[in-house]
Amino acid sequence: YEKKEDPNAEPDVQLKFDISAKLKESGRITRGYVWAFSYFIYICFNCALLMLQSDVPRSFQVFRTLQNALKFGEGSNSGVPASLDDVPTWLNASVLSKTFSDPVCGDGKCT
Repeated sequence: YEKKEDPNAEPDVQLKFDISAKLKESGRITRGYVWAFSYFIYICFNCALLMLQSDVPRSFQVFRTLQNALKFGEGSNSGVPASLDDVPTWLNASVLSKTFSDPVCGDGKCT
């Protein structure tokens, strides 16, 4: 709100100008709140649609499986990589070899 005064204006005219400026500022603030609330409703609506379109329990199960596979120093994944050079070896031994395995064949030959 910026108050502009005209020294030649009558007091009633100056009062009308002040009230008009305050109403404009109030309207600008109100429009800002309405826009923010509308945006919040829009985001909530999109999140609800996303929840309805996806299988949330299955996604959580995939996340939990990856989280358990990537735990450092617990259970079968013991051995925290000491340096960056050890990370590929650890990743291959603890995650990749357990996740991607060859199919089991009865005679050793898969057709």
